[in-house]
Amino acid sequence: MQQHSETCNIHAYVKTDLDSYITSRFPKNSPVRLAVIPFTVPANFTGYGAGRKNLGTELAAAMQRRILEKELVPIAEVFNREYWPGKEGEFFSGNFGALAQAREAGYDLVLVGLVDNLSSLNAITVYTKIIDVDAGVTLWYGKATAQASITENYDRRSRNPLKYIVNVRTRPDLLYFSDIIDEVVNCSTDEIASIED
Repeated sequence: MQQHSETCNIHAYVKTDLDSYITSRFPKNSPVRLAVIPFTVPANFTGYGAGRKNLGTELAAAMQRRILEKELVPIAEVFNREYWPGKEGEFFSGNFGALAQAREAGYDLVLVGLVDNLSSLNAITVYTKIIDVDAGVTLWYGKATAQASITENYDRRSRNPLKYIVNVRTRPDLLYFSDIIDEVVNCSTDEIASIED
C-alpha cells in the first residue's frame, strides 16, 4: 500500500495584477487573447508513459485549462509552436521568437514556460512568464517546484515479495507524475490569480 501527497513551493520574481492590467491596457469587454506556447523541456526528457503527449504540450494544455477555469483572461489557446531555433536559450533573454510569433497570430498576451533539468524522479521545477505581446512587458514571472512524497504502508505479516522486485523509488512510471504536473500548474495559476492591486 502506498500513499502520496504533493507539495509546491513558488517564488514570483515579477507580480502584476493581471486583471487590473488588462482593464487599464485594453478597451472594456475586449476579447483579450492569451497564447500558451508549449513549454520548453529538457532534450533528454522522453515522456513518462506510452501514448502520452509531449510534456511541454501537456503542461501548456493544463495551464490553458486552469487559466480559463480561473477566468484570468477571456480567451486562452494553446499556440501550436513547439520548436524554433534558440527557443530554450531565449527564455531568459527576451523571448523574441515567442513574441514575434504571437504578435503575427494576433494574440495580446503570451505565456511561455521552461521545465528545468530533472534532478529527481519525484519533483519538477517550472519557470513561467506572461508577457504583453505589443509592449514586450513581463507581467508575471515565477518559479514553481512541485514534489511528491510517497509513504509505504507495509504490513509485515504479508511480507509481499513484490516490494523487493518493484521499487517505487527507481520506477518513474510508479511515481505520480501527472499529479506532480497538476500540482505545479495549480500552484502557478493560484499564485497568478491571488495578486491584488
